[in-house]
Amino acid sequence: MDVGGFAEPRKILCQCAYPSVEQLSVHPRSAHGGAGNPQQMSGGQRRLSKVANPTNHLSIVGNFVGALLGASMGLKEGPIFFFAVGLAHYTVLFVTLYQRLPTNETIPEELHPVFFLFVAAPSVASMAWANIQGSFDHGSRIPYFIALFLYLSLVSLCHLSYPGHFS
Repeated sequence: MDVGGFAEPRKILCQCAYPSVEQLSVHPRSAHGGAGNPQQMSGGQRRLSKVANPTNHLSIVGNFVGALLGASMGLKEGPIFFFAVGLAHYTVLFVTLYQRLPTNETIPEELHPVFFLFVAAPSVASMAWANIQGSFDHGSRIPYFIALFLYLSLVSLCHLSYPGHFS
């Protein structure tokens, strides 16, 4: 669409900026993302069950944002790859965080707000899959409802932790 002699900004961004942004931001992260996982899963001081906390969701959100960005550019294979990598990492981290041993150190109270990062990964995954498929179908609704469930769970935990009334 031509507006007063100027090209539509979205067309310009899709043609030149998005590929370079995706190359610079997503690919180096995915190459580095798997480097520490075998050591963390096999044992040692930095075992995943000991060091995992909700801030680890940020790298997973990055995979889903990469899939969302690629799908908005019109690509198919790259976004599906990043979605699959994000889904695999999310599954491992989700199970690890929910199966923490009672002997592990608890997360300090100052970090309790990062629990809302549990909602970020499935929310972005829902948007990414909707852009990959082109519609908000069942594959998009599943992570959406997972995010909704986690959000409601966290809100109910906040209500139990802080019985005072908000003004």
